[in-house]
Amino acid sequence: MNLSIRDPINRLWKRCKELPEFVKVAMVSILFVGAISWLALIFGWVDVKLMDFSKNHMKEQTFGSAFRLMVIQGPIREELGTRGPAFILMMLLICGAKLMKWWNDKESLLEYKFFGKIPVIDCAVWPMLLLYNYHWAMDHAIPVSVFAFGLVIGWVMLRTKSIFSLAYCIILHAGINLLVIAIAKLGISAVYNN
Repeated sequence: MNLSIRDPINRLWKRCKELPEFVKVAMVSILFVGAISWLALIFGWVDVKLMDFSKNHMKEQTFGSAFRLMVIQGPIREELGTRGPAFILMMLLICGAKLMKWWNDKESLLEYKFFGKIPVIDCAVWPMLLLYNYHWAMDHAIPVSVFAFGLVIGWVMLRTKSIFSLAYCIILHAGINLLVIAIAKLGISAVYNN
């Protein structure tokens, strides 16, 4: 029997294709943001003062208080502040398109696509997402990785285009923050260890 390294990789790839979309997005975002975080640490794209503050703050907190601040309060506040305005714009555009279609019984402008692929609604919402995401990322110790994660969350919001889009973003954000807390409290973090 001729076994190669491709066989287990192909089986793993087939299993990953069968996973729900949300799980795939979560896995890709963790890998993507993790790789960018390591690059940021290697190349020094870090705000040292904020990093020291984060280390000391994480050491002082119990798991329960860190969980409350970073998994419950933080994601809700940050998502409402950063992606909330873009979500409102997206919902207004979607509702406007539905009303125009109902009123005129024609295809609305928002249903057109640039270059046959990019919906007009995405072109209207992405600039707002990028601007708010930039300002949100600058308040963190590793802004490059936070900005990259914000792009993933913005993509999730625009991909789902539903009333629950912001809730998906909050859940994904809370999941990443929970992972950060767990890694820091277990002592296996390159960032939070001395």
